[in-house]
Amino acid sequence: MIGANEDERRLLRGLLLLRHRPIALEAPTLGAVAASSAAAPARVLVYVAPPSDDRWSEELRGTLAARPDLSALVLLPLDGEAVRSTASRAGARGILPRPFTSRQFFDAVDRLSADRPGPPPASSLTDSARPARRR
Repeated sequence: MIGANEDERRLLRGLLLLRHRPIALEAPTLGAVAASSAAAPARVLVYVAPPSDDRWSEELRGTLAARPDLSALVLLPLDGEAVRSTASRAGARGILPRPFTSRQFFDAVDRLSADRPGPPPASSLTDSARPARRR
């Protein structure tokens, strides 16, 4: 789990632990992933994209190139085609724009945990990750 501030990481950590998902690494920046061992049990990289820094996509792309054993779930600060496209080009296999429900977060992590790392599938998680409209 990478990015965000301590409070956001604490919340996400709690959600993951609630579902009995081990957390191999937690850090504020992607640099910690590159320094970590590929032998770690992590398969899903939960990355909270910063709202004010456009360099995150290049950093994520480089991290995923160095660690092809990881599948990235990118939590976006907002929704929009441009930012979704940026996340996809960076190598994200799952994209969740804010706001999202805990159920959507769990589903995305579960899908990525079950998938093998590699290029994004034709039917990406991006469509199913959109919050359902209330009636």
